[in-house]
Order: sequence, then C-alpha cells, then structure tokens
Amino acid sequence: MDILLFGKDNSVTDTLESMLASVDEWNIIRTLSLSHNENNIQDRDHNAAYKVIVANLFEFSTSPKKLTQKITSRFTDLPILILYSYSHDFLISPLIKMGATGYLQIGTSEEKLLEAVKTVAHNQKYIGVVNT
Repeated sequence: MDILLFGKDNSVTDTLESMLASVDEWNIIRTLSLSHNENNIQDRDHNAAYKVIVANLFEFSTSPKKLTQKITSRFTDLPILILYSYSHDFLISPLIKMGATGYLQIGTSEEKLLEAVKTVAHNQKYIGVVNT
C-alpha cells in the first residue's frame, strides 16, 4: 500500500516514517507537504496511487484546521489521517467535519498508529488520543 506522509522535516515525522516503514507491504512516500509559504500543497509523485495520507501537522505556522482544509480539498477521494497534539473532542471534531477520515494524537504508540492507518485506509473513521 502506498502511503503519502506529509510533515515538516522534524523528529516527529522521522519517527512516524520509521513506524510506518515497519510494515513490509507499505511504501512510504514522504513529502514536506506544503510549499515554503504553506499556501500550496505539493506531492512529489502526482502519478502515485496513494491508498491513504498521513498528515503530521505539528510545527506548521498555519492552523491545523486550515491545513486540514487544504489537504482535504487537494486530495478529495483519499482517506486522510491527521496527527496533531489535540486531545479534546471539541478541537478534533472540526478536523473530521472538514473531511479528515481519522485523527491521532502525536505521541501515540506504534501499534495505535498502524491500527489507525489500516482503519483509515479502509475509509473508516478513527479517533485516537493518548491517555493523560
């Protein structure tokens, strides 16, 4: 399965890529996700048949809500898993209403990440937060 991984070049995105790469059948295509001014979503391989998008929205200056809107409008037919630091439903709900298929709080286990990706790839909703 081809997975498009959006995210800034940081340790969180590096860790996500390592976790996702642990599944042999998955091909991870990593992209910075946005141009330098964060106004234009880009993917490196326009011809790839992505099955799911995993979007790490951590450390962008643009709000997660606006980034989610841009991603869902650019990739209208693909399931999208958003990762960010929110832990409350009232913050997560708008992301789902904007078209995200799933949400996972940054800091989750590898097991939960893989479960979320599999669920979202089948176009099923998934919401997961780290127990506090």
